[in-house]
Amino acid sequence: LDDWKETTAVRLGHMECLVEDGDENSNSNITFLYTLGEGVCPKSFGINVARLAGLPEEVLNIAEQKSRAFEEELSSGAAALSEEEMLIKELTSAVEAGDVAKAECLWGKMRQNN
Repeated sequence: LDDWKETTAVRLGHMECLVEDGDENSNSNITFLYTLGEGVCPKSFGINVARLAGLPEEVLNIAEQKSRAFEEELSSGAAALSEEEMLIKELTSAVEAGDVAKAECLWGKMRQNN
């Protein structure tokens, strides 16, 4: 998302919905409003959509478990960028800043890793 935040031709949006009969940890009743809201969606409702599509309950339970584990991983910071992603990010920053020496050094590290 950060790559696109300054681009005026790209905006974040989400389908607005009403959430009833439950909290974030239970099977809520979701009604999609067919309107586009500004910004990112505060929560993913993919499992609810899968339920509406008639996927088997066993598949939904597995998806919920994996989703919870992923959210916990993100909130704990365990989903850090890989070494290669970090090098690419640093290289991009160095190039944007015009720091040729740092860019060359980082490029060398990337070539060694591959």
